Amino acid sequence: MTIFHESTRLHRGTVVSNPDMAVPPVDDVNHQDSMLDTPTRQHIDADYSRLVDARELVRPHLLGNDEDADTMYLIAVTEVFTNAVESHRRAEVDEPIEIVVDIDGGHVTISDRGDGYDPADRSRRRHAADGGRGLDIAESAVPTLAWRSNNPGTSFILPYAF
Repeated sequence: MTIFHESTRLHRGTVVSNPDMAVPPVDDVNHQDSMLDTPTRQHIDADYSRLVDARELVRPHLLGNDEDADTMYLIAVTEVFTNAVESHRRAEVDEPIEIVVDIDGGHVTISDRGDGYDPADRSRRRHAADGGRGLDIAESAVPTLAWRSNNPGTSFILPYAF
């Protein structure tokens, strides 16, 4: 079952019915070209050492008008990419993470092939010794962050005014 959520900060688990926010399921990510006029798409190994590649893919597309806003956006990219790496490790998936920068659509999508994101698990992760605050940090940087969770995989959508 596919579930698409806006930020829990804004709508705590509300299923989005706004067609303008529609994002294809992870399985259809390679078929979304008709939805995107000028996407930049890259597959990056699910490894913490590749985090810099994820940030550097996004950085050239930022506006550069507000250094603080751009920095916060890159922090959100960092947290979401890190969560994707962790999801791949938990699920023992040996596939890359896909990042799509959609300038015309005004968002970046980071898609993993892990075990999916369960919002109900979020509270438990917050109290875990190994962290669990990454999504909170990402949402503080990008309050309109949304996600679509499939099994397998999750796509996180980070809106930005490119």
